[in-house]
Amino acid sequence: MISDGNAAIFNWGSARTKNNTAIVATGLSVQEVINSITDATSDKPYVIIVPPGVYTEQITMKQYVSLKGESVSGSIITNATGPVLTMASNVDIADITIKYTDASSYCIDTGTASIEWNIDNCYLEALTGGGVNFRSTGVNSVFWRQSINDTKIKANKFGINCSAGYGYLNIYNTRIQLVGQSSGNNHIGIEVGAGQRLIVCGGQIYSAWTIEQINEPANDVYGLNVITSGTAAPRIHLNATEIMVRNESATNVNAIKSIGAGTAYIRIRGGMYQSEDSTSALSIPVLCTGNNKVEIIGAQLSGYWSAPMVKGDNIIGEYYVNEIRKTYHRQSDFYLSDPNGEPVFTIENNNTTYSPQLKFKKDTSVFSMGIDTGNANRFKIYSGDGIMTTYEFVIKDDGNIGMGTLNPVAKLEVAGTLLYQDYCADPNGTGDRTITLSSSRGGTLTDRDLTGNADFILYNANVVLSMRILIVNGTYNISVVPPTGGKLWMDGTALDANDEIDLSSNEGDKFNLTRRYSASGSAWVWDLETVRGTASDGGPGD
Repeated sequence: MISDGNAAIFNWGSARTKNNTAIVATGLSVQEVINSITDATSDKPYVIIVPPGVYTEQITMKQYVSLKGESVSGSIITNATGPVLTMASNVDIADITIKYTDASSYCIDTGTASIEWNIDNCYLEALTGGGVNFRSTGVNSVFWRQSINDTKIKANKFGINCSAGYGYLNIYNTRIQLVGQSSGNNHIGIEVGAGQRLIVCGGQIYSAWTIEQINEPANDVYGLNVITSGTAAPRIHLNATEIMVRNESATNVNAIKSIGAGTAYIRIRGGMYQSEDSTSALSIPVLCTGNNKVEIIGAQLSGYWSAPMVKGDNIIGEYYVNEIRKTYHRQSDFYLSDPNGEPVFTIENNNTTYSPQLKFKKDTSVFSMGIDTGNANRFKIYSGDGIMTTYEFVIKDDGNIGMGTLNPVAKLEVAGTLLYQDYCADPNGTGDRTITLSSSRGGTLTDRDLTGNADFILYNANVVLSMRILIVNGTYNISVVPPTGGKLWMDGTALDANDEIDLSSNEGDKFNLTRRYSASGSAWVWDLETVRGTASDGGPGD
């Protein structure tokens, strides 16, 4: 029965106000009613009402001819040969159940040229096959609409397969349940190929933990699987979506996976992403390696207890694990401050096994700093892989600092060789430069002589044989190698502040020679005294 009418069952827009309505009468198939419509246009679209009943057939849609069931549970189209329904452009499918009972095809196939279609409030079931095969090509404008809305898909191989097309697809508030018991194939909620543009808002992708749970010993489970091959990059937006996938067997299980050779751009806003298998650490919620890029903001992640929550080289943003925020920030500058402008950054962990630490990583090199896991009274800087056990930098809570020792007993204690280069510090800015070290090579202060027998040497800059003080076994020397005789041995002229040379008068010394003014201060006087004081000479100076 065909009838004209103005009631807009679907919102076609202001240019499509006149609608024809067809009802599938008793004894007719849905396809027969579709074939009977030959004048459908953008100005004269048709809607076919499918009354309650089970219709066993394959259906090929026509442009501007849509299907609407009386109810999801009442209007059922099923077939063992797939696809059960092939889409056309400008078509809506609503309030209908579509079941595919074989394994090699789908409930709905979009074809390669269909655009501007919608699937609304439907139930698609393919217990051994797939739900929707989206393979439209050339659908590359945001003004063209293809969407799946408020629909439940229960499938084995794919919920929605977008790997063969090149276009835009919007998925709103749709639930995809993956099922399978030793099916011999992977189970994938949504698969996206090169060039696709996918927006998912709300909804769920999940595998149940009940009698419908997945138990696939030799195959994997993915919520979102992105395929990249170096051609056009797919772009995916996930907004407040929940992906919870599990396999009772020990295989790869990822809520989001993109490991191809090309580039994919994935943006995640909110939602929950959980992956888990039965026994191994192969469950990583977000696995995106290579050049695939992921941005995560405010998402909750959960996985196998010993596996990382994210894995990849180009992941930025922040996410939550057990209510704890983890942030990846790839910009060069990063600022934290409170409203008063004071920097605020706190790392707190009261776990009995691990301590709060800050980790730095580049390629395979890892270094960390934080409270010592074995002793909360120590702050350590150490290598993340544990190879720096004897060369740690430790600050104890009593203020002592150690390098190469876990328990420093002084303000600075160094175990091992210390190399001090160039000049020591001048903390007061007055030119007084002092330092106390046990060993320092190549700088101003050192304890190592070329002859190997010095207790202490002071070099002038880095010139080993110029302007130095040498101490050997308590004997002091200035610019003489090695010193002999008295406590002070000088090579060259030495005058005190009074232009005098004063030498010891102790018995056994050679002489005392003093140059001074006379008592009246009118002339220089030289006094010379022999070793035992047996001769002297005094008189006017020169």
